[in-house]
This record gives sequence, C-alpha cells and structure tokens, in this order.
Amino acid sequence: MFTLKDLFMIEKPIKVFFIPFVFVAVIFLSIDAVWLSYAGKYFYEPNIGLLLRDEPIIWAAALFYLFYPMGVSILIIAPALSKKPTGKVFWNGLILGSMAYGTYNLTNMAVLIGWSSDVVIVDIIWGGLLTGTSSVLGLKLTEKIFKNA
Repeated sequence: MFTLKDLFMIEKPIKVFFIPFVFVAVIFLSIDAVWLSYAGKYFYEPNIGLLLRDEPIIWAAALFYLFYPMGVSILIIAPALSKKPTGKVFWNGLILGSMAYGTYNLTNMAVLIGWSSDVVIVDIIWGGLLTGTSSVLGLKLTEKIFKNA
C-alpha cells in the first residue's frame, strides 16, 4: 500500500510525479476540450445557459487543469507504479472523478437556482470516465517511457 510516508521518501520524483502529471494533464485537457467544444453548445447551454459566462475565466480554468491532473498523478498513478493492475487504476480514476465532479455538481444543485439535474448526472458520469481513462493512459505512457529508459 502507498502511504503518505512513501510520498516523501520517493527516490525518483520525476518518474513518480512529473512525467505522469504531464501525461495526465495533456490527455485530460485534450479529451475534455473535445467534449466541451460539442457539449458546451448542445448540452450545457440548453440546460444551464443562463448561468454560463460569455467567456470563461482563463486563470481559473488553467488552475483546474493543473491541480486536477496533479491529484490524479499523486493519488492514482504513483501508487499504481508499484504494480497495481490497470483495471484497478481505471476504477480508482472512475471513483475519484465521479466524486470530484459529483461534489461540484451536487453543490451547485443544492445552492444555485436553475442548475439542471441532467447536468448533474451527465457530469458525474463524464468526470468518472474522463478521470479513469486519463489515469490508465497516463500510467501506460509513464510505464512505457521508463521501460525503454
């Protein structure tokens, strides 16, 4: 089991944190950008359009796309580098993503007027699948890089 103590005693922090972070960040952002380019117009605008800004706040989005993949790298990929099966990595990502996106959406549903229950359901599923997929691909690319090194 990967513990907090292990986090500070890692001999190869580049392998365990930086490389997986880069892979997860690029994969996550790329897939999410495709999703948002379609879903924004055809799903989010019809469901929560009155709550959306005309233009997103870039610094806030940039921080999300930095912090979230960092969390995935630390919580899912680093422990998996010690030989956890890929299927478990996907499920761990699915759970983390569903919880993170669920927290955001259920909080919005609880406090905002006009938040759509359809958005809650779709976003929780999307967050889980995106995080699970990004976790597996980030792990596989990291393993491939260091296997050949």
